[in-house]
Amino acid sequence: SLNTFHSPFERLPEELGSAQFYVKHHRSIEEKLLLLSSADSFRAYAVSLKEKIGTDKNGFFSWNEELLTAIGDLISFGGAEKISTVLVHLAKDFHRRIRGFPDLLLIEDSEVRFAEIKAPGDSLRSHQLTQMNVLRKAGFRVELLKVEYKLSPDQTYVVVDLETTG
Repeated sequence: SLNTFHSPFERLPEELGSAQFYVKHHRSIEEKLLLLSSADSFRAYAVSLKEKIGTDKNGFFSWNEELLTAIGDLISFGGAEKISTVLVHLAKDFHRRIRGFPDLLLIEDSEVRFAEIKAPGDSLRSHQLTQMNVLRKAGFRVELLKVEYKLSPDQTYVVVDLETTG
């Protein structure tokens, strides 16, 4: 059952970690992916789901209006087919494929693109390269951006760590 969890502290269904998850649920997954045909149909589904499960956090979302708007924009500008391709890729082996997505998702000129940011001394890891290739094969533009630090004693600096530990 999709409601079975590893422990009381787990927010993701245990079954999602199974390599058979997509095989077992492919019909249901494909039906739900049809909801991505437009931002409006997704939004209607997401709102009904939000009402059904409430605003409790789950393993994927902390539901709020900004999230619904952002996902709607992703669907509108990214395209249902591209997004569905990536979601099916994830569903086929979620635990191994969830990590390594690029640092930034950008919407510019009505186009979705992704950017991985690397500083000097930072290298591209295999799971990052894999996800970049998955996104490219799905039809997204993906860039590798290298940053260079220039220190100035007259400049105020703010450091923000965007990495997560899972």
